[in-house]
Amino acid sequence: MHKNDKYTFINFTNLSRNMHNHTWQIGAGCDRVFYAPGETVTFAIHIDNTSNQFARVSNVLLMFDFGRVPLNGNPLLVPPGKSMLFYRMFTIPRSVWGIRSFEMKYRMEHFSRNVWNLTGNYNINQNYFVNIIPRRQIIRFAITQYGYANQSELESIFNPTAR
Repeated sequence: MHKNDKYTFINFTNLSRNMHNHTWQIGAGCDRVFYAPGETVTFAIHIDNTSNQFARVSNVLLMFDFGRVPLNGNPLLVPPGKSMLFYRMFTIPRSVWGIRSFEMKYRMEHFSRNVWNLTGNYNINQNYFVNIIPRRQIIRFAITQYGYANQSELESIFNPTAR
């Protein structure tokens, strides 16, 4: 689990890499445990660049059994010796439910001799998953498992910024 000011990221996994004298740790996770079909997921990517060169992560792709989810946006740039947390959002299709596992793919480059060099294309399959169930089942589960008694208490499940 990884925390920042706004979210607690569930299922956050760090993975260390060392390629071509370029070292980094990359981690990722989702903002909640449960989602209803059609809801938006905030996905965080944490990069710890332990090398003395700029790092650039691009082509981030989540591979689900129901399809590929590209996390579009500008490449993620991390200065030497710095850690940064980036956010990307995607919407779960309305026809999808259940516990869905996925892997994350990305492209890593490093800046050396005034040019970006490909470090490699990587897959992380560290048991990432999302629980997608109808909202009424989320409410029933929250009441029975966690003792939530009213709608305002349940708001923390549906709206992570309310925490």
